[in-house]
Amino acid sequence: MTMAIIETYAVWVCKDCMLHHANGECGTCHTEWGHTVEPLSKLSGEDLSMGDTDNVRFTWYSCEGCGDGTADDRYEMWVHVHD
Repeated sequence: MTMAIIETYAVWVCKDCMLHHANGECGTCHTEWGHTVEPLSKLSGEDLSMGDTDNVRFTWYSCEGCGDGTADDRYEMWVHVHD
């Protein structure tokens, strides 16, 4: 039985979270200047998809994927809620 998507909403994530979703790693994972929190840790277990990659916003708000509070660009991703 296929579960239907009943709701979809946007979240705004940092570059590390976006790259982890797209590539499985971000390029700085095992370096001394790499991320300080686990990418996508706040969205673990969610059904995610990439948003419009041209829709990038600079913000002072924390990343909704990992909680990193660094002011930087945020990338659109979609969370799909199933029944």
